[in-house]
Amino acid sequence: MDKNLENLLHELLDVTKRTLKIASQFDTVEALAQDKLAYDTVLANVTVIYEIEMKIPEAAKKEDLNTIDWTKIKEYKEEIQSDFHDLNLELLWQAVSKDLPVLEEKLEQILS
Repeated sequence: MDKNLENLLHELLDVTKRTLKIASQFDTVEALAQDKLAYDTVLANVTVIYEIEMKIPEAAKKEDLNTIDWTKIKEYKEEIQSDFHDLNLELLWQAVSKDLPVLEEKLEQILS
């Protein structure tokens, strides 16, 4: 694997883990939204995850990294970008409770 790609994947894994660590402190999306610092950090990290994803070459996504659902990352970023102040909280909760754990697992498998 190309060293640059490997570094991007490690960075992506790191941000994903930090996001999950913050989100795991809350039982519901409403509780997360009440803690403005945690909420803002999770939103910012989802944006960072998207920015890292954009740096990964399309060829690598289709070949070496084809087990990752890259469309989910774009979906979350577009939702945040389109209506930051009226964000679909359920979509955010799906990201942190379901999709990011899967991303973390797949990245760990790829990088091991």
